[in-house]
Amino acid sequence: MNILKKLFDAFTNNKNENFDNDEETVPVDAVPSSPMPQYNLGIKAMVVADSHGKLMYRDVDNVLDEYGIPDVVFLLGDNRAMDLEVLRDNGRLKNVQFYGIIGNHEAPNTLADYEVPNLHLNTVSVNGCIVGGFSGSLRYKEDSTHVLWTQEECSELLSTMESCDILLTHTKPEFELPETITSHTGFIGLGDYIKRCKPKYNLHGHLHDLYDTHYDGTIIKCLYGVSMVNL
Repeated sequence: MNILKKLFDAFTNNKNENFDNDEETVPVDAVPSSPMPQYNLGIKAMVVADSHGKLMYRDVDNVLDEYGIPDVVFLLGDNRAMDLEVLRDNGRLKNVQFYGIIGNHEAPNTLADYEVPNLHLNTVSVNGCIVGGFSGSLRYKEDSTHVLWTQEECSELLSTMESCDILLTHTKPEFELPETITSHTGFIGLGDYIKRCKPKYNLHGHLHDLYDTHYDGTIIKCLYGVSMVNL
């Protein structure tokens, strides 16, 4: 079963009608012509990305009703305090561990306020797999209140981060810079990390889209809204 395709169909059929795709989507520059790798890490993850304060109780319940209780919840950024309230209030997620990273819109302390471990430049073991993270997006404006980095800052920060099996990021990796730089341009430093450390998965948001691609053995999943992903 293609879970992302099924969830995309669900989004377009208004199961998550509060999430609107009103921003330009920029595909990852990966290698779709080669075969998609196949992994089975034994992790069922609920992934929440780019809720922007619009997450509804029914959005979470719809996914839980269809796919059951996850092993873990991953937050990929741009989920605000009211979104965390919705997730924390769901009784079926009471005993499920949350991990996350910060996007470019919510307050940097959002995860800490809800006792969610922030995996920015850190790693943790989930079902025997190493999960790491990198917060924020490309610095597209002068702003000291949100998590934004230059290309050089990202590359320096990631140069010493240890390897992981699953990499959680808000923005996408770039393997070469596009001619036009926008707020949705990803990080060369993430691309370099993937080349060097070869995680099995990179899960990211930021683009308000759903698609899979891959690069040199790493499956790159762009996610939006609430998804259940078998890793």
